[in-house]
Amino acid sequence: MKGEAKPLLGNGGGGGDVPSVVLIFTCWVCTGIMANFTVVMPLTIYFTGGNLLRVAGIVSAYAIGAILSLFFWSTYNAHAIRPAYLTHATVMFAGNLLFAFADIGELTWISYVARFVIGLEGGCMYNANLALVSRSSPSRRLKYLCYYQSFVGVGLVLGPAISAFCVAFATTMGSLGDRMMYVGLVMAFWGLTLLVCLLIFMPHDEPVKLLPADTPEKTTAGSAFYALAGNFWRIFQRLAWEVGAVLILAEYFHWGGVAAGFALSFFGAAQGVVQYAYSGSGRDPATDLKLFDTLELLGICAMFSKTAATGDWRVFFNVTFLMGAIVFYVSSCMTSAPFNALVLGRHVDYERTLLMSQYGIFLAFLCAPFAARGAFLLDVASPSTIAGVLLCGWACQTLVNHSLLADLDARLCAGIGLATALLMVWLCFDRAVGGTGWTSVFTYHPIFMTWSFFGCMTPGQYVYKNKFLAFFDGDERADRRKSHALWMALAALFALVGYGCIFAAHYQNGESQIGVGEEWSRTLHVAIGYPLLVWFCVQVTVGAIKARTTSTPAFKWHGASGKYLLLAGYVNSALGFWLHMNYSRQGPWRLPTKLALTACSIALFGFRALDFDDDDAPPPSRQQEEEQPLRKDIL
Repeated sequence: MKGEAKPLLGNGGGGGDVPSVVLIFTCWVCTGIMANFTVVMPLTIYFTGGNLLRVAGIVSAYAIGAILSLFFWSTYNAHAIRPAYLTHATVMFAGNLLFAFADIGELTWISYVARFVIGLEGGCMYNANLALVSRSSPSRRLKYLCYYQSFVGVGLVLGPAISAFCVAFATTMGSLGDRMMYVGLVMAFWGLTLLVCLLIFMPHDEPVKLLPADTPEKTTAGSAFYALAGNFWRIFQRLAWEVGAVLILAEYFHWGGVAAGFALSFFGAAQGVVQYAYSGSGRDPATDLKLFDTLELLGICAMFSKTAATGDWRVFFNVTFLMGAIVFYVSSCMTSAPFNALVLGRHVDYERTLLMSQYGIFLAFLCAPFAARGAFLLDVASPSTIAGVLLCGWACQTLVNHSLLADLDARLCAGIGLATALLMVWLCFDRAVGGTGWTSVFTYHPIFMTWSFFGCMTPGQYVYKNKFLAFFDGDERADRRKSHALWMALAALFALVGYGCIFAAHYQNGESQIGVGEEWSRTLHVAIGYPLLVWFCVQVTVGAIKARTTSTPAFKWHGASGKYLLLAGYVNSALGFWLHMNYSRQGPWRLPTKLALTACSIALFGFRALDFDDDDAPPPSRQQEEEQPLRKDIL
């Protein structure tokens, strides 16, 4: 009876620790949902009757059910955790029974229906998250968000492991065709066991005392967007890797489906252990978010490899891929707790914010499989292909992170710009990766243009930010202006040389200088390029005039003009990266190369477009103390 049941809250709600019984069942529910979703991934390599995108569809069918079910699950608020968990267990049991007896191996229509029905239980992740957030104090919320992520990690371990065990068991029994049925029956038994235990041990809910931040008048604008976008990109990253890695490990590494399934479990276990250790650290979430974001980037970079490598080099690249993958995966998972802690610390409507986070998660469930497998269709299933997809995802994710923090690290932006310019030199000179070689006049057009916009103009616009100080001597305004002028002069010189190279290449080949008779993408690139070049000349001329009239404000539009010039340069450069025109003996640039360059463009475009305010404006020199402070129009 409800009156005799032990209350959920032992401290009045929202003011301390989550009761143990709630924590245990929340763990059970979270792990079950994630296991339900990931259990099918090792099985996809055995599916017949469909290409890579159809296989991605069987993974994403779960996400469609989960997205549509969220409206239903949102009717269970913080006062109704027990009935939500009971409903979850029932749907899990019924859906997996259908899955067990569906002809999943041939990818018939019932296969998609079965996964869709199972996905209807996914929305209960919202209720599980709400159970922890509504019953913990703000000072302890990071701890429980880490617990929540560790529960997800356990599910990531169990899903592929259950799948691998079932495949191994079916192989041993000589009934490999029944592997799908065994998986469905195991997960159905999970749901039935959870249902029985909930009925016996889960107490009835009592009203939860809402925190002051739950009241609408204190909510902070934009929190719902950050919850949706931030969680979308985090889940997109890890899921794209999982969907791609299972195929890479099974076929590219020749490990087979069982070993690939256990490998995914190892990655899930690693992040779960780190999440649990981090939960008791009491660290600053903003600092940690930046750290994990950086580690994630380093891990992705280590995953790029040379597909055609053989012998010892093949072993070397395989090892670096695995090492980079573990750094990437753990770091990506570790960003979730500090990010969501920062979002929930903004005075939010918790139920709405958590609901938006679940929409973001399930949208990633839907999109990531198609992104990963689609990239494999366009190129090949290789470590570099999935690394290119992840790098684009990281660019979008880090923009959301820095937007939430309202923080810009100018050194990061300058570093990305310089790295892109250096990468372009290699990609153009090396014929083995699709470059045209040093003997081709055309080679020097993308090199000099990339150095102009990415390698010089990018750091040149960030010299006025205080975090850029490490790149030059002196911190007074005059020193910054000199540095800015030097960077921009180099940018203008490189742009003119780059244009001269493409003009000469077109002349040698008898091609139109204005893109007439070419593919539409090349014509568009030329149509944008000429106005940009004229704009650049005007910008440099005005900048030179301003440099000679520092005591009197002049051409106040110069700063804004430079910003939009650089943004347009990023766009046209990204378009140029995808042009089908740089042939060599190996053909044009491969997809991973184009994705990597595009990711750099996305990151730099986003940082410059967001244009975070710099709270620490550079101090004036002694001679300029009486003059007007540094104006925003020159930033």
